[in-house]
Amino acid sequence: MRCPNCSTELPDSAKFCLECGRDLRGRSEFASPAAYTPKHLAERILTSRAALEGERKQVTVLFCDIANSTPLAERVGPERMHALLNGFFELALSEVHKLEGTINQFLGDGFMALFGAPLAHEDDARRAVLAAVKIRRALKDRSSYAGLGPGGELMLRMGLNTGLVVVGSIGDNLRMDYTAVGDTTNVAARLEHAADPGDILVSEATARLVRGEMRLLPAGALSVKGKAEPVTAYKVLGVAPAQSAFEHAAERAYGRFVGRDGELRRLGELLHRAQAGEGGLVHVVGEAGAGKSRLLYEFRRSLGATEVTTLEVRCRSYGAAIPYLPIIDLVRSQCGIEERDTPEVVAERVRTTLQSLELPADRAPFLLHLLGIKDGSRAVEDVAQEGVRAITVETLRLMLVAASRRRPLLVVMEDLHWIDAASEDYLSTLVDELEDAPILLIATHRPDWSPRWATAEWAAWECVTQIRLAPLSHDESLTLVGDVVARTRLPESLVQTILARADGNPLFLEELARSMTDAGEPAHVPSVPDSLRAVLTARIDRLPDALKRVLQIAAVLGREFPRELLDVTWDGPGAVASHVAELMRLDFLHEQAGGDEPVYAFNHALTQEVAYDSLLSGPRQALHEAAARAIESECAERMERGWARLAYHWTRTARADKAVEALRRVAARATATYANAEAVAALKEAEVHAARLGDTAERVVLELVLERSQAQFLIGQLGEAVADLEAQAPTVERLADPSLTGQYHFRLAAARGMVGDTARAIEHGERALVEAERAGDIATAGKAHYTLTREWFWSGDFRRGVEHGRRAIGLLEQSGERWWLAMTNWMRALNYLQLGRFDEALESAAFVAALADRLADARLASYAAWVRGWAQTTRGEWAAGIAAGRRAVELAPDDLAVALAESFLGIGYVEKGEADAALPYLERAAATYGRLRFPQLEGLLIIFLAQAHLARGDREQAAALVARGLEIVRGLRFAPVIVLARMIEGALAQARGDFGGAEKLLLEGLALAEEREARHTVGRVHLALAELARARGERPALERHLGEARARFVETRAPVWAARVDELARASAT
Repeated sequence: MRCPNCSTELPDSAKFCLECGRDLRGRSEFASPAAYTPKHLAERILTSRAALEGERKQVTVLFCDIANSTPLAERVGPERMHALLNGFFELALSEVHKLEGTINQFLGDGFMALFGAPLAHEDDARRAVLAAVKIRRALKDRSSYAGLGPGGELMLRMGLNTGLVVVGSIGDNLRMDYTAVGDTTNVAARLEHAADPGDILVSEATARLVRGEMRLLPAGALSVKGKAEPVTAYKVLGVAPAQSAFEHAAERAYGRFVGRDGELRRLGELLHRAQAGEGGLVHVVGEAGAGKSRLLYEFRRSLGATEVTTLEVRCRSYGAAIPYLPIIDLVRSQCGIEERDTPEVVAERVRTTLQSLELPADRAPFLLHLLGIKDGSRAVEDVAQEGVRAITVETLRLMLVAASRRRPLLVVMEDLHWIDAASEDYLSTLVDELEDAPILLIATHRPDWSPRWATAEWAAWECVTQIRLAPLSHDESLTLVGDVVARTRLPESLVQTILARADGNPLFLEELARSMTDAGEPAHVPSVPDSLRAVLTARIDRLPDALKRVLQIAAVLGREFPRELLDVTWDGPGAVASHVAELMRLDFLHEQAGGDEPVYAFNHALTQEVAYDSLLSGPRQALHEAAARAIESECAERMERGWARLAYHWTRTARADKAVEALRRVAARATATYANAEAVAALKEAEVHAARLGDTAERVVLELVLERSQAQFLIGQLGEAVADLEAQAPTVERLADPSLTGQYHFRLAAARGMVGDTARAIEHGERALVEAERAGDIATAGKAHYTLTREWFWSGDFRRGVEHGRRAIGLLEQSGERWWLAMTNWMRALNYLQLGRFDEALESAAFVAALADRLADARLASYAAWVRGWAQTTRGEWAAGIAAGRRAVELAPDDLAVALAESFLGIGYVEKGEADAALPYLERAAATYGRLRFPQLEGLLIIFLAQAHLARGDREQAAALVARGLEIVRGLRFAPVIVLARMIEGALAQARGDFGGAEKLLLEGLALAEEREARHTVGRVHLALAELARARGERPALERHLGEARARFVETRAPVWAARVDELARASAT
């Protein structure tokens, strides 16, 4: 037994609480839930308790106490007060149990009730608030409190909040242990404490779920102990006036009506037939949120002034135990009865309706009996109970038929899956009348329910139509989400996340989108809104224990899962195949088509999420580990495809080592297919798990950062890669491992070079060589030489770049690092190109292409093609070079590779003299490198853009671009950019008649090109100087520069350029 005042556990024989002294005599009826829970609820709780124990559930908590109990007890005395309290508790229990809530414990002069656990419903918040309202109302009407005089009324105060709790054990006495998640119960208790006597306060979380159902008044923000921010509260004034689905829908901010035009037209056609005397029954079938109510709302709106009388009722989730509840609402609707009508007014309206329909007046007592009103006659008492039912049902049928003869009748009954048995029997009798009456009955329900009259014979009737609402298409879903978030800019990735999780369900789409916009700023990963969680949890909880367990295990396995994996992890009773078949029949799962083995998937991603979230971390981790081990044993021979599934499971267990291993494998596979963004994400996630590895954590984290940097380069995360690497410097020093230190400095050299910090890149590359040699690590030494090959290229020391390339190739051939061997040959080809050694550049490019074929590597193939094309167009072989550039673009596997290929295709068009063709390629690529902050290539491309504009005669634009390009590469030592810039500046100076300035600029470029041994470039500058000398009429200078230019072009085997020299010489001789 537990003390109702302080909750201390006590022996059953205790008469007083051993802790607080509370008198326990006469209170045994409230000592435990087993004593006061109705039998039918107790059986349901005990039947499902094994499935519920250890689950996370969304509940609405109701705290209630008597605000004036102390002064009232002093006034009436202990015995009378004891009787009053017992009466109050009985009343409260009755109202809570009617709505299938549970009172988990009595607390002094009050109690705590839970709605949503152990028994869950999709409208538990509404049930909880409705229970509070009914308790308050019933207490005012209770005759046992009469005669107490002024101040004698029991004054209640109540507080409610909705949130998560973890369900613990449920004992044979039905008491449920639970643990609140966050401050679920604390907020409810604090709201109850803050409420004024007679008031009901609810939190924002609860208010969101009952708006439209309850009349709420904002009560401001309340300070709650234990919470940093005030809690927004609402005062419950009462139940909102009953609304038809049409009225309720009209108040809701719907998005655009999409995807249901055909169904809307079909309803219109059926109504037209009914108006002509051919009535019918329409079943609108769809899962929760499919848009059944929205379709009816749009249908109602489309009617306008159509000559039809509409009667609309809705079944309630708690109405299955209340006979004739929707039929009572139908009678009230047909007779025009309102909530505030007195019994006398109700009786008058019933009699008037019968008279207007020319039906016998003696039927009125039976209708009034149905409505719970006595008319003073003995008409009902004089008839046997079965006769009362028969007369009542017949009267209801006649009322509808008679009304339809005067004016066609549209009867809408929503949510028939919650109908009570008596109402369903009545509808069965009405169905027989529809074919020859101008009545269109539209009934909505979910696909896992069917009416009793749904026989094969019935389905063949012409007057029966079934409209099934399919999920919205991708475009329709996008339109709906766009309407909801019209004023909020959501990233495309979040919009796609919403579409993927909602699976075309209109309600899910709207609620997910609205949950992000209501938060003030878009959430990164929208959670399941409370309204949807309630619907889905209730549906899952209605499953038998075995089916629910299969669904939870399936949720752990993923949105999609192979049958064999479910077989291995299933540890419950019965064959898993039969359970899966039943879940498919109930529209939880479906089988994927086209596989070698059965693969199943959840019909809705949100169903999987809610089923998954219901499990506690311990059982969930155990299931993930079981699944992972099953995959390892079942898929050992084809693990290359199984690492992603293994990573999914191991990352959700305590096995950090397994999680890191699987994620590294996932990243390696992603890198091999140039899914570099996915590789980066996997390695970042691995880093989180590596932090849990204990003594090896620091080393593994460093290894992951090193692995990640290469993929970061390839998706343009250059700055992030540098920052991540530099953050590891203290770890590198502490570990003092030459092998890791060499790899670290190699990666940092690569990173520094990519952001234009060539000097520091060379420092790190040389340090990498020292450390790699200390460790005997020839692979890292070879890669360090590769980095120096690249950095000396960007520094303009092409001969030194070739030498480091030679050393790298020797080491990489020994170590078997074929990818880096190809990259080194690619970089050596670029150095050869600048030295004017075109044949060697093309030989190196051919080596890269051959190795790319053997490795099936698209990036290497693209690089080989464009470096070949650049060499060819520079030498004057324009057709072949441009063809190679186009091929490079086709082969490029990602955005970075495309930008590189387009860069040199654009340069090829400039070399050929086709400036207009060059511009789009150069502009796109320059913008990409500007965004990536890669200054060497951005500067090079802008200078080539200047050359293209100069060729088009746009000198002003050319001058501006030259200045901008030089500003970008300021501080860098990339000679090709500077020499080309001086040539363009010289041409601009010559064009405006500044021959002296032009000569100075060209000679500056010539000196730099000669210093860097760029022989072909030297020849080009000499050719430009020759053209300047011709313009100035300086014959000796002309002949000298022509001779030097021709010698360089012959030396570099560039016959097209040698021919240009000869052509200028001939032109100058005349």
